[in-house]
Amino acid sequence: MTLKRRIFLTNTIMVLVCLCLLLVIVEMMTELLFEHYLGISISALLRQLASGKWAAFIMAACVLGVLAMIGLLMISQLFTRHLTRQIMAPMAALMEGAARIDQGNMEKPIFYMGVKEFEALCQMFNTMQQHLREGMEEKEANEKARIEMVTGISHDLRTPLTAVKGYLKGILDGVAHTPEKQSDYIKAAYHRACDMETLLSKFFYFSKLQTGKMPLNIQPIDVGAFLKETMAAAVRKHGAVTLTCTIPEERITLRLDPEQMTRILENLITNSLAHGKVHSLGITLGLKSLGDKAVITVRDNGVGMPAEKLPHVFEQFYRGDAARSNSVENNGLGLYIVKTLVEGQGGRVYADVEDGFGVGMVFPMDQEGMEDEK
Repeated sequence: MTLKRRIFLTNTIMVLVCLCLLLVIVEMMTELLFEHYLGISISALLRQLASGKWAAFIMAACVLGVLAMIGLLMISQLFTRHLTRQIMAPMAALMEGAARIDQGNMEKPIFYMGVKEFEALCQMFNTMQQHLREGMEEKEANEKARIEMVTGISHDLRTPLTAVKGYLKGILDGVAHTPEKQSDYIKAAYHRACDMETLLSKFFYFSKLQTGKMPLNIQPIDVGAFLKETMAAAVRKHGAVTLTCTIPEERITLRLDPEQMTRILENLITNSLAHGKVHSLGITLGLKSLGDKAVITVRDNGVGMPAEKLPHVFEQFYRGDAARSNSVENNGLGLYIVKTLVEGQGGRVYADVEDGFGVGMVFPMDQEGMEDEK
Protein backbone atom coordinates (compact mmCIF):
# COMPACT_ATOMS: atom_id res chain seq x y z
CA MET A 1 0.00 0.00 0.00
CA THR A 2 1.34 3.41 -0.96
CA LEU A 3 1.87 6.15 1.58
CA LYS A 4 -0.73 8.35 -0.14
CA ARG A 5 -3.45 5.69 0.12
CA ARG A 6 -2.48 4.91 3.69
CA ILE A 7 -2.85 8.59 4.67
CA PHE A 8 -6.25 8.83 2.94
CA LEU A 9 -7.60 5.72 4.64
CA THR A 10 -6.30 6.89 8.01
CA ASN A 11 -8.01 10.29 7.66
CA THR A 12 -11.27 8.70 6.41
CA ILE A 13 -11.42 6.22 9.27
CA MET A 14 -10.66 9.03 11.71
CA VAL A 15 -13.55 11.15 10.33
CA LEU A 16 -16.00 8.23 10.37
CA VAL A 17 -15.09 7.25 13.90
CA CYS A 18 -15.55 10.86 15.06
CA LEU A 19 -18.98 11.06 13.35
CA CYS A 20 -20.11 7.80 14.87
CA LEU A 21 -19.04 8.90 18.32
CA LEU A 22 -20.78 12.24 17.79
CA LEU A 23 -24.03 10.55 16.72
CA VAL A 24 -23.96 8.21 19.69
CA ILE A 25 -23.37 11.10 22.10
CA VAL A 26 -26.12 13.23 20.48
CA GLU A 27 -28.60 10.33 20.60
CA MET A 28 -27.86 9.63 24.25
CA MET A 29 -28.18 13.28 25.25
CA THR A 30 -31.38 13.78 23.24
CA GLU A 31 -33.01 10.68 24.67
CA LEU A 32 -32.20 11.82 28.20
CA LEU A 33 -33.65 15.26 27.53
CA PHE A 34 -36.84 13.94 25.96
CA GLU A 35 -37.48 11.41 28.68
CA HIS A 36 -36.82 13.99 31.41
CA TYR A 37 -38.90 16.89 30.06
CA LEU A 38 -41.49 15.26 27.75
CA GLY A 39 -41.82 11.86 29.34
CA ILE A 40 -41.41 10.07 25.98
CA SER A 41 -38.51 8.19 24.50
CA ILE A 42 -36.79 9.40 21.36
CA SER A 43 -37.61 6.19 19.46
CA ALA A 44 -41.34 6.57 20.19
CA LEU A 45 -41.24 10.22 19.16
CA LEU A 46 -39.53 9.33 15.86
CA ARG A 47 -42.21 6.72 15.10
CA GLN A 48 -44.94 9.29 15.69
CA LEU A 49 -43.21 11.83 13.50
CA ALA A 50 -42.51 9.32 10.74
CA SER A 51 -46.20 8.35 10.57
CA GLY A 52 -47.33 11.92 10.21
CA LYS A 53 -46.57 15.08 8.30
CA TRP A 54 -42.95 15.21 9.55
CA ALA A 55 -41.95 12.21 7.46
CA ALA A 56 -40.67 14.38 4.59
CA PHE A 57 -38.69 16.55 7.01
CA ILE A 58 -37.03 13.53 8.59
CA MET A 59 -36.16 12.14 5.18
CA ALA A 60 -34.62 15.49 4.18
CA ALA A 61 -32.64 15.59 7.42
CA CYS A 62 -31.25 12.09 6.69
CA VAL A 63 -30.27 13.11 3.18
CA LEU A 64 -28.56 16.21 4.52
CA GLY A 65 -26.72 14.07 7.05
CA VAL A 66 -25.47 11.77 4.30
CA LEU A 67 -24.42 14.75 2.21
CA ALA A 68 -22.62 16.21 5.22
CA MET A 69 -20.71 12.96 5.64
CA ILE A 70 -19.77 12.96 1.96
CA GLY A 71 -18.65 16.57 2.30
CA LEU A 72 -16.49 15.69 5.27
CA LEU A 73 -14.93 12.84 3.32
CA MET A 74 -14.15 15.21 0.44
CA ILE A 75 -12.59 17.71 2.83
CA SER A 76 -10.56 14.85 4.28
CA GLN A 77 -9.42 13.99 0.76
CA LEU A 78 -8.30 17.59 0.20
CA PHE A 79 -6.35 17.63 3.45
CA THR A 80 -4.86 14.25 2.52
CA ARG A 81 -3.62 15.62 -0.81
CA HIS A 82 -2.10 18.64 0.88
CA LEU A 83 -0.41 16.51 3.55
CA THR A 84 0.78 14.04 0.91
CA ARG A 85 2.41 16.82 -1.11
CA GLN A 86 4.20 18.05 2.01
CA ILE A 87 5.48 14.56 2.76
CA MET A 88 6.19 13.32 -0.75
CA ALA A 89 8.28 16.36 -1.81
CA PRO A 90 11.13 15.71 0.66
CA MET A 91 10.75 11.95 0.23
CA ALA A 92 11.15 12.33 -3.53
CA ALA A 93 14.25 14.46 -2.95
CA LEU A 94 15.65 11.85 -0.55
CA MET A 95 14.93 9.03 -3.00
CA GLU A 96 16.60 10.98 -5.79
CA GLY A 97 19.62 11.61 -3.57
CA ALA A 98 19.82 7.93 -2.62
CA ALA A 99 19.71 7.00 -6.32
CA ARG A 100 22.56 9.44 -7.02
CA ILE A 101 24.64 7.91 -4.24
CA ASP A 102 23.92 4.44 -5.62
CA GLN A 103 25.31 5.64 -8.96
CA GLY A 104 28.42 7.01 -7.25
CA ASN A 105 27.47 10.70 -7.47
CA MET A 106 27.95 12.27 -4.04
CA GLU A 107 28.53 15.87 -5.08
CA LYS A 108 25.00 17.29 -5.32
CA PRO A 109 23.29 18.02 -1.95
CA ILE A 110 19.52 18.02 -1.32
CA PHE A 111 17.85 21.44 -1.24
CA TYR A 112 14.52 21.46 0.62
CA MET A 113 12.66 24.25 2.42
CA GLY A 114 9.39 23.52 4.18
CA VAL A 115 8.48 21.40 7.17
CA LYS A 116 11.20 21.82 9.80
CA GLU A 117 11.36 18.10 10.60
CA PHE A 118 11.96 17.25 6.95
CA GLU A 119 14.47 20.08 6.63
CA ALA A 120 16.41 18.51 9.50
CA LEU A 121 16.14 15.07 7.85
CA CYS A 122 17.44 16.39 4.52
CA GLN A 123 20.28 18.16 6.30
CA MET A 124 21.19 14.91 8.04
CA PHE A 125 21.14 13.20 4.64
CA ASN A 126 23.50 15.84 3.26
CA THR A 127 25.81 15.36 6.25
CA MET A 128 25.77 11.60 5.73
CA GLN A 129 26.51 12.09 2.03
CA GLN A 130 29.42 14.37 2.88
CA HIS A 131 30.83 11.80 5.30
CA LEU A 132 30.47 9.10 2.67
CA ARG A 133 32.24 11.29 0.13
CA GLU A 134 35.04 12.06 2.58
CA GLY A 135 35.31 8.37 3.41
CA MET A 136 35.56 7.47 -0.26
CA GLU A 137 38.17 10.17 -0.82
CA GLU A 138 40.13 8.96 2.20
CA LYS A 139 39.89 5.39 0.94
CA GLU A 140 41.15 6.45 -2.48
CA ALA A 141 43.95 8.46 -0.87
CA ASN A 142 44.91 5.48 1.31
CA GLU A 143 44.90 3.21 -1.71
CA LYS A 144 47.06 5.67 -3.59
CA ALA A 145 49.39 5.89 -0.59
CA ARG A 146 49.56 2.10 -0.41
CA ILE A 147 50.52 1.89 -4.08
CA GLU A 148 53.06 4.66 -3.60
CA MET A 149 54.43 2.86 -0.54
CA VAL A 150 54.89 -0.38 -2.47
CA THR A 151 56.48 1.55 -5.33
CA GLY A 152 58.68 3.45 -2.89
CA ILE A 153 59.79 0.28 -1.14
CA SER A 154 60.69 -1.43 -4.38
CA HIS A 155 62.53 1.64 -5.68
CA ASP A 156 64.38 2.50 -2.48
CA LEU A 157 65.42 -1.08 -1.80
CA ARG A 158 66.68 -1.59 -5.32
CA THR A 159 69.66 0.75 -4.95
CA PRO A 160 71.27 -0.73 -1.80
CA LEU A 161 70.34 -4.25 -2.91
CA THR A 162 72.04 -3.71 -6.26
CA ALA A 163 75.09 -2.39 -4.46
CA VAL A 164 75.23 -5.44 -2.16
CA LYS A 165 74.95 -7.76 -5.15
CA GLY A 166 77.65 -5.80 -6.95
CA TYR A 167 80.12 -6.02 -4.06
CA LEU A 168 79.47 -9.74 -3.51
CA LYS A 169 79.77 -10.44 -7.23
CA GLY A 170 83.06 -8.53 -7.24
CA ILE A 171 84.35 -10.86 -4.55
CA LEU A 172 83.08 -13.96 -6.36
CA ASP A 173 84.54 -12.87 -9.71
CA GLY A 174 87.92 -12.15 -8.18
CA VAL A 175 87.75 -8.38 -8.69
CA ALA A 176 88.61 -8.02 -5.02
CA HIS A 177 91.70 -10.19 -5.26
CA THR A 178 93.49 -8.98 -2.13
CA PRO A 179 92.39 -9.46 1.48
CA GLU A 180 92.29 -5.70 2.03
CA LYS A 181 90.03 -5.17 -1.00
CA GLN A 182 87.83 -8.08 -0.02
CA SER A 183 87.49 -6.59 3.46
CA ASP A 184 86.52 -3.22 1.92
CA TYR A 185 83.90 -4.90 -0.30
CA ILE A 186 82.44 -6.83 2.62
CA LYS A 187 82.27 -3.68 4.77
CA ALA A 188 80.58 -1.78 1.94
CA ALA A 189 78.06 -4.60 1.43
CA TYR A 190 77.42 -4.64 5.18
CA HIS A 191 76.74 -0.88 5.26
CA ARG A 192 74.35 -1.21 2.33
CA ALA A 193 72.56 -4.04 4.11
CA CYS A 194 72.27 -1.77 7.16
CA ASP A 195 70.74 0.88 4.90
CA MET A 196 68.13 -1.65 3.77
CA GLU A 197 67.43 -2.59 7.38
CA THR A 198 66.96 1.07 8.27
CA LEU A 199 64.62 1.57 5.35
CA LEU A 200 62.56 -1.52 6.12
CA SER A 201 62.37 -0.49 9.77
CA LYS A 202 61.00 2.90 8.76
CA PHE A 203 58.42 1.35 6.44
CA PHE A 204 57.39 -1.09 9.18
CA TYR A 205 57.02 1.80 11.60
CA PHE A 206 54.96 3.67 9.03
CA SER A 207 52.62 0.69 8.59
CA LYS A 208 52.10 0.52 12.37
CA LEU A 209 51.17 4.21 12.39
CA GLN A 210 48.71 3.68 9.54
CA THR A 211 46.96 0.82 11.32
CA GLY A 212 46.88 2.60 14.69
CA LYS A 213 48.99 -0.09 16.40
CA MET A 214 51.53 2.33 17.84
CA PRO A 215 50.91 2.60 21.62
CA LEU A 216 51.98 5.77 23.42
CA ASN A 217 53.49 5.79 26.91
CA ILE A 218 52.57 9.32 27.96
CA GLN A 219 54.29 10.60 31.11
CA PRO A 220 55.56 13.90 32.55
CA ILE A 221 59.12 14.66 31.39
CA ASP A 222 61.55 17.50 31.95
CA VAL A 223 61.87 18.66 28.36
CA GLY A 224 65.06 20.68 28.89
CA ALA A 225 66.97 17.73 30.35
CA PHE A 226 65.49 15.46 27.69
CA LEU A 227 66.73 17.72 24.87
CA LYS A 228 70.20 17.84 26.39
CA GLU A 229 70.34 14.05 26.51
CA THR A 230 69.11 13.84 22.93
CA MET A 231 71.72 16.34 21.78
CA ALA A 232 74.50 14.39 23.51
CA ALA A 233 73.38 11.15 21.83
CA ALA A 234 73.17 12.90 18.44
CA VAL A 235 76.70 14.32 18.87
CA ARG A 236 78.02 10.82 19.51
CA LYS A 237 76.17 9.48 16.48
CA HIS A 238 76.76 12.42 14.05
CA GLY A 239 80.13 13.76 15.10
CA ALA A 240 80.69 15.77 11.92
CA VAL A 241 77.78 18.15 12.54
CA THR A 242 77.57 21.07 14.97
CA LEU A 243 74.72 20.53 17.43
CA THR A 244 73.65 23.18 19.93
CA CYS A 245 70.84 23.43 22.44
CA THR A 246 68.92 26.58 23.50
CA ILE A 247 67.00 25.91 26.71
CA PRO A 248 65.51 28.39 29.22
CA GLU A 249 66.55 28.30 32.87
CA GLU A 250 63.10 27.49 34.20
CA ARG A 251 62.01 23.88 34.12
CA ILE A 252 59.35 23.03 31.53
CA THR A 253 57.37 19.84 32.04
CA LEU A 254 55.30 18.25 29.29
CA ARG A 255 53.32 15.02 29.12
CA LEU A 256 54.96 13.14 26.26
CA ASP A 257 56.20 9.71 25.24
CA PRO A 258 60.02 9.78 25.67
CA GLU A 259 60.62 6.96 23.19
CA GLN A 260 58.50 8.54 20.45
CA MET A 261 59.96 11.99 21.12
CA THR A 262 63.44 10.50 20.67
CA ARG A 263 62.31 9.12 17.33
CA ILE A 264 60.81 12.50 16.37
CA LEU A 265 64.03 14.39 17.12
CA GLU A 266 66.17 11.75 15.41
CA ASN A 267 63.99 12.01 12.28
CA LEU A 268 64.32 15.81 12.28
CA ILE A 269 68.09 15.69 12.76
CA THR A 270 68.41 13.07 10.01
CA ASN A 271 66.25 15.21 7.74
CA SER A 272 68.54 18.22 8.31
CA LEU A 273 71.62 16.11 7.61
CA ALA A 274 70.09 14.79 4.40
CA HIS A 275 68.87 18.13 3.03
CA GLY A 276 71.06 20.81 4.65
CA LYS A 277 73.56 20.78 1.73
CA VAL A 278 76.04 23.16 3.32
CA HIS A 279 79.70 22.56 4.20
CA SER A 280 79.45 23.38 7.92
CA LEU A 281 75.94 22.29 8.87
CA GLY A 282 74.66 23.40 12.24
CA ILE A 283 71.52 22.12 13.99
CA THR A 284 69.95 23.83 17.00
CA LEU A 285 67.45 22.28 19.40
CA GLY A 286 65.30 24.94 21.06
CA LEU A 287 62.70 25.16 23.80
CA LYS A 288 60.53 28.04 24.97
CA SER A 289 57.25 28.59 26.77
CA LEU A 290 54.33 30.56 25.35
CA GLY A 291 51.67 30.99 28.01
CA ASP A 292 50.09 27.60 28.66
CA LYS A 293 52.01 26.00 25.80
CA ALA A 294 55.61 25.04 25.07
CA VAL A 295 57.39 25.02 21.71
CA ILE A 296 60.18 22.60 20.80
CA THR A 297 62.13 23.56 17.67
CA VAL A 298 64.73 21.86 15.52
CA ARG A 299 66.42 24.28 13.11
CA ASP A 300 69.36 24.00 10.74
CA ASN A 301 71.36 26.56 8.75
CA GLY A 302 70.98 24.66 5.48
CA VAL A 303 69.70 25.79 2.11
CA GLY A 304 66.06 25.36 3.15
CA MET A 305 63.40 24.92 0.49
CA PRO A 306 61.01 27.08 -1.60
CA ALA A 307 58.16 28.49 0.49
CA GLU A 308 55.52 27.04 -1.84
CA LYS A 309 56.62 23.52 -0.88
CA LEU A 310 56.16 24.04 2.86
CA PRO A 311 52.46 23.02 2.94
CA HIS A 312 53.43 19.60 1.61
CA VAL A 313 56.49 18.70 3.69
CA PHE A 314 54.46 16.68 6.22
CA GLU A 315 52.63 14.63 3.59
CA GLN A 316 53.48 10.96 3.35
CA PHE A 317 55.97 10.07 0.62
CA TYR A 318 56.50 13.74 -0.24
CA ARG A 319 59.97 14.57 -1.51
CA GLY A 320 61.09 18.09 -2.10
CA ASP A 321 62.77 17.27 -5.40
CA ALA A 322 60.69 16.23 -8.36
CA ALA A 323 63.21 13.51 -9.16
CA ARG A 324 63.39 10.69 -6.64
CA SER A 325 66.59 10.53 -4.66
CA ASN A 326 68.56 7.37 -4.09
CA SER A 327 69.34 8.37 -0.51
CA VAL A 328 67.89 6.07 2.13
CA GLU A 329 67.00 9.10 4.28
CA ASN A 330 65.06 10.74 1.47
CA ASN A 331 62.09 8.35 1.45
CA GLY A 332 59.34 10.90 2.14
CA LEU A 333 58.33 9.38 5.49
CA GLY A 334 60.44 11.16 8.12
CA LEU A 335 58.41 14.35 8.47
CA TYR A 336 55.11 12.50 8.03
CA ILE A 337 56.04 10.27 10.97
CA VAL A 338 56.98 13.40 12.95
CA LYS A 339 53.59 15.00 12.30
CA THR A 340 51.65 11.83 13.15
CA LEU A 341 53.52 11.29 16.43
CA VAL A 342 53.27 14.93 17.49
CA GLU A 343 49.52 15.02 16.90
CA GLY A 344 49.16 11.67 18.67
CA GLN A 345 50.63 13.32 21.79
CA GLY A 346 48.21 16.23 21.65
CA GLY A 347 50.48 18.72 19.86
CA ARG A 348 50.69 20.37 16.48
CA VAL A 349 53.61 20.83 14.12
CA TYR A 350 54.67 23.51 11.65
CA ALA A 351 57.62 24.25 9.39
CA ASP A 352 59.34 27.45 8.21
CA VAL A 353 62.30 28.40 6.06
CA GLU A 354 63.61 31.32 8.09
CA ASP A 355 67.45 31.18 8.00
CA GLY A 356 67.47 27.59 6.82
CA PHE A 357 64.81 25.00 7.61
CA GLY A 358 63.04 24.68 10.94
CA VAL A 359 60.30 22.55 12.44
CA GLY A 360 58.34 23.62 15.51
CA MET A 361 56.23 21.42 17.77
CA VAL A 362 53.66 23.05 20.06
CA PHE A 363 52.48 21.09 23.12
CA PRO A 364 50.20 22.04 26.04
CA MET A 365 51.91 22.46 29.39
CA ASP A 366 51.61 19.79 32.07
CA GLN A 367 49.73 21.85 34.65
CA GLU A 368 49.82 19.09 37.29
CA GLY A 369 53.59 18.79 36.98
CA MET A 370 53.98 22.56 37.30
CA GLU A 371 51.84 22.63 40.47
CA ASP A 372 53.88 19.78 41.98
CA GLU A 373 57.08 21.75 41.39
CA LYS A 374 55.60 24.73 43.21
